[in-house]
Amino acid sequence: MKKTTKAKEIQTSKTIVFYVMLTYFAGVIIGAIVVLRDGAELSTWLTFIGSLVAIAFGGYFVKAGFENVHKIKKSPGSKESDE
Repeated sequence: MKKTTKAKEIQTSKTIVFYVMLTYFAGVIIGAIVVLRDGAELSTWLTFIGSLVAIAFGGYFVKAGFENVHKIKKSPGSKESDE
């Protein structure tokens, strides 16, 4: 029964990435409004939003990579699990 409970749990890292992307799209909409009023502000918005999203996705992909390596090492067919 623990497998069904774990399957229903929402992972924290996916929740964080979801909210970062939600913030990103809100920033794009607000940025579009600002850029329509003053086109010089475009580079500022793109720099701010892009760097935030890059950091969030980079951290998520590194974390997921480490988890996948750990799962592969523990899998029954791997050489390290046979030792």
